[in-house]
Amino acid sequence: MKTIFIPKLVENVSLTLGISDEEYEVLKNCSEAQNSISDICALTGLAWNEVVKIIKKYEEKGWIEIEFEGDEPQSLPISIKKFPETAVRLGMISKKKYDINLLCDGDHACEDIANELGLTLKETKKILKDMEKNKIVELHTKIPLKEKESEVELAEKTSRKYLQPVCVKNITLFTDITEKEKNILEYCDGQKTIEDIFQESQLPLGEILNIIINYEEKGWITLKLDQYMKLIELKNKVSNLDNEDLIKLEYEKIFGPLKAFEKEEIPSIGASIENIGEKQVYQVRIKSALPKLPNPIVNIILDKILRLKSSEDREKLIEKILSSNSADKFKFGTSIPAPQSQPIAQQIQEPTTQEIAQEIPQEIPQEIPDSQSAPVKSQEDQRLDMVLNILNELSQRIPNSVVTLIDIEGNGILLYQTSDWEIQPDLSQFILDWRNSTPSVQLNGVKYATIKAIKEDIFIATNVQGYGHILSKFLNPLTALLIKMPREQDPLDIEDMLPDYISRIANVFNS
Repeated sequence: MKTIFIPKLVENVSLTLGISDEEYEVLKNCSEAQNSISDICALTGLAWNEVVKIIKKYEEKGWIEIEFEGDEPQSLPISIKKFPETAVRLGMISKKKYDINLLCDGDHACEDIANELGLTLKETKKILKDMEKNKIVELHTKIPLKEKESEVELAEKTSRKYLQPVCVKNITLFTDITEKEKNILEYCDGQKTIEDIFQESQLPLGEILNIIINYEEKGWITLKLDQYMKLIELKNKVSNLDNEDLIKLEYEKIFGPLKAFEKEEIPSIGASIENIGEKQVYQVRIKSALPKLPNPIVNIILDKILRLKSSEDREKLIEKILSSNSADKFKFGTSIPAPQSQPIAQQIQEPTTQEIAQEIPQEIPQEIPDSQSAPVKSQEDQRLDMVLNILNELSQRIPNSVVTLIDIEGNGILLYQTSDWEIQPDLSQFILDWRNSTPSVQLNGVKYATIKAIKEDIFIATNVQGYGHILSKFLNPLTALLIKMPREQDPLDIEDMLPDYISRIANVFNS
């Protein structure tokens, strides 16, 4: 069975000081669970031998340990304690161990040493284990180097070099762009690659590139620093081409083969009806229990529920939402003392005149109003939509970020996210740590060291392994923004930017 090498970063080290960009990318991917060396080559676009060289360098520093799956790899013993020839005569070390120690130079594996000294492999390994215990040698995992990458590996490596454009403008404010341009710009969220946009939009590659290049020159689109050179190279190749086949050819020379359009599988009518029915039942259950919960938030919750595959997981999520402490304020017949500045969660809760829906018996689904009719949005829903648009605009100002709106009361609950970031299980502890100004916090399995913590105001923390930073800021006594940003961003710059957005959100509800 083939050996799969899995390097793991075992030291908490700064990935921002004194290392090259290539080393940063390799070490970052070593800190993520179960990335093999092949995975790291694909993710970074670096050659196997280059990745192995970096891994071996930091393994010798003690930063990395190498695990494996499949067949046991060869051990590579390296001497860390040398002995003079007289040490054998003085009885400091046996002749056999002395000879083995001489060959522990980083080039000879256990098998090589056994063959050269005429020993059995079992005996050699036993002696080396004893020498390792006595701190004479260190045993490292031997990772084979490759003489030359195959065409398949080169193609895979090339195809992993991609562009992820980010539109930094709020395109809803502009009326002088075409619908096609608007669609492409909406795809430019910093997560999707040009190939993703090509697949999802089903537009010709030439049109997509033309729009992206045009709006990059206008300053509407930005890219990561290491992607700009690829964009310039691509621009020079396709700027004078009109033929779609020639444009694809030049694109594939730089980024590897484009996949053919993937036909979307059309679900059966029965499956569609069943899915719609499930959504409506969940919708009625939520609105029956929480009648004052705004419709946009209901839709967000429904999307999260329907993403879960098993009905058991869906039921658990619904029960968790309905039984949370924060859910009480969305029920009729509850009263909450009004804070000095009115929170978003209460401002959107004006009592409605509709009758409270009764609990639905499991065997008799409640009749749902015709989904074809488009009800006029209530004033509170319109205001909430405006707030969510402001949050999306803020997210576009911070490329590759996630902006989250959280209800800070009780155990905390997610109200809105610009991208998926699974932090709900950690929210309660995070809020407690923020208020207690603890030295570190943890969100979605990532640990952040606290930089600035002011109770009921602001919290800033950073990940020492280079995963980025988090910033949280109170909007009012019960609601806060929580932003995750990449390491390239300065959270103090974002802190300076926030007052304008917070003021705009407040103005929405004061208008």
